[in-house]
Amino acid sequence: MAALAEKSTETAKGRGPGRPFVKGQSGNPGGRPRGLVRAVREQTRDGEELVAFMLAVFRGENDAKLRDRIDAATWLADRGFGKPLQAMEHAGKDGEALIPLAVIQALVAEADGAGEHAEC
Repeated sequence: MAALAEKSTETAKGRGPGRPFVKGQSGNPGGRPRGLVRAVREQTRDGEELVAFMLAVFRGENDAKLRDRIDAATWLADRGFGKPLQAMEHAGKDGEALIPLAVIQALVAEADGAGEHAEC
């Protein structure tokens, strides 16, 4: 047992906080087992049983709590219709422009002026 503890401390040397694995070495070298997706699809009749289960939860057929029913509805909607696009705000504080219009106009004027000089 002591030999294992010594070996453990030897392998832990050189790794600092936040670095659980040796640089360049995967924490999951085998990756996802081959055939896992196929096996899950076969066992659940291509996901049909998963959908049936989530529908039962959504409908409250198994005394599911409201939170579980909402989660089931979200799961079903995400897979049936796709996840909604994430909206992005394109304005600064209090709805102001991110770049003031005067700055944009000055840049355009400068670029136009540089273009005129290049043509001469």
